[in-house]
Amino acid sequence: MCTEIFNVEHFPTMILSDSSGMYPCIKLGPNFLCWLMAKPGEMQRFLTQIHCLMMRDTQLDKINAKIRTKDFWRHVKTGVKELKAILSVSISLVPGKQE
Repeated sequence: MCTEIFNVEHFPTMILSDSSGMYPCIKLGPNFLCWLMAKPGEMQRFLTQIHCLMMRDTQLDKINAKIRTKDFWRHVKTGVKELKAILSVSISLVPGKQE
Protein backbone atom coordinates (compact mmCIF):
# COMPACT_ATOMS: atom_id res chain seq x y z
CA MET A 1 0.00 0.00 0.00
CA CYS A 2 2.74 2.50 0.90
CA THR A 3 4.56 1.76 -2.33
CA GLU A 4 1.46 2.73 -4.26
CA ILE A 5 0.65 5.84 -2.22
CA PHE A 6 4.18 7.24 -2.42
CA ASN A 7 4.95 5.92 -5.90
CA VAL A 8 7.94 3.88 -4.70
CA GLU A 9 9.54 1.96 -7.52
CA HIS A 10 12.90 0.97 -6.05
CA PHE A 11 13.98 -0.28 -2.65
CA PRO A 12 15.01 0.71 -0.08
CA THR A 13 13.14 4.04 -0.01
CA MET A 14 12.55 6.20 3.06
CA ILE A 15 9.70 8.68 3.40
CA LEU A 16 10.09 11.56 5.89
CA SER A 17 7.24 13.83 6.91
CA ASP A 18 6.24 16.01 9.81
CA SER A 19 2.49 15.59 9.35
CA SER A 20 0.14 12.74 10.20
CA GLY A 21 -1.13 12.64 6.60
CA MET A 22 2.50 12.20 5.37
CA TYR A 23 2.14 15.05 2.85
CA PRO A 24 4.21 16.92 2.06
CA CYS A 25 7.09 14.50 2.45
CA ILE A 26 10.71 14.00 1.47
CA LYS A 27 11.41 10.78 -0.39
CA LEU A 28 14.94 9.37 -0.06
CA GLY A 29 15.87 6.96 -2.83
CA PRO A 30 17.81 3.70 -2.73
CA ASN A 31 21.12 4.99 -4.13
CA PHE A 32 21.28 7.61 -1.42
CA LEU A 33 20.23 5.25 1.39
CA CYS A 34 22.68 2.54 0.31
CA TRP A 35 25.43 5.15 0.15
CA LEU A 36 24.60 6.24 3.72
CA MET A 37 24.41 2.67 5.02
CA ALA A 38 27.79 1.76 3.53
CA LYS A 39 29.61 4.13 5.88
CA PRO A 40 29.64 3.38 9.62
CA GLY A 41 27.54 5.88 11.57
CA GLU A 42 26.56 7.87 8.48
CA MET A 43 22.85 6.99 8.54
CA GLN A 44 22.58 7.77 12.26
CA ARG A 45 24.26 11.18 11.86
CA PHE A 46 22.06 12.00 8.86
CA LEU A 47 18.82 11.06 10.65
CA THR A 48 19.92 12.94 13.78
CA GLN A 49 20.49 16.07 11.69
CA ILE A 50 17.05 15.70 10.02
CA HIS A 51 15.39 15.09 13.39
CA CYS A 52 16.99 18.22 14.87
CA LEU A 53 15.71 20.31 11.96
CA MET A 54 12.20 18.89 12.33
CA MET A 55 12.22 19.51 16.09
CA ARG A 56 13.07 23.16 15.37
CA ASP A 57 9.91 23.35 13.21
CA THR A 58 11.91 23.70 10.01
CA GLN A 59 9.56 23.26 7.05
CA LEU A 60 10.16 20.29 4.76
CA ASP A 61 10.93 22.45 1.72
CA LYS A 62 13.67 24.14 3.75
CA ILE A 63 14.98 20.77 4.98
CA ASN A 64 14.99 19.55 1.37
CA ALA A 65 17.07 22.61 0.41
CA LYS A 66 19.42 22.22 3.42
CA ILE A 67 20.18 18.60 2.51
CA ARG A 68 21.78 19.95 -0.66
CA THR A 69 24.19 22.32 1.14
CA LYS A 70 27.79 21.82 2.21
CA ASP A 71 26.95 23.12 5.68
CA PHE A 72 24.42 20.32 6.29
CA TRP A 73 26.95 17.64 5.31
CA ARG A 74 29.66 19.29 7.39
CA HIS A 75 27.44 18.61 10.44
CA VAL A 76 26.92 15.03 9.26
CA LYS A 77 30.71 14.86 8.80
CA THR A 78 30.57 13.79 5.16
CA GLY A 79 32.34 15.06 2.07
CA VAL A 80 30.13 16.71 -0.54
CA LYS A 81 31.92 15.80 -3.78
CA GLU A 82 30.69 12.23 -4.12
CA LEU A 83 27.21 13.22 -3.00
CA LYS A 84 26.23 15.63 -5.80
CA ALA A 85 25.10 13.04 -8.34
CA ILE A 86 23.37 10.91 -5.71
CA LEU A 87 21.44 13.88 -4.32
CA SER A 88 20.18 15.00 -7.69
CA VAL A 89 18.30 11.76 -8.33
CA SER A 90 17.70 10.26 -4.91
CA ILE A 91 15.92 12.94 -2.87
CA SER A 92 12.70 14.65 -3.81
CA LEU A 93 10.11 16.79 -2.09
CA VAL A 94 6.63 15.41 -2.65
CA PRO A 95 4.06 18.21 -2.27
CA GLY A 96 0.74 17.86 -0.49
CA LYS A 97 -1.97 15.95 -2.30
CA GLN A 98 -4.34 17.99 -4.38
CA GLU A 99 -7.95 17.30 -3.40
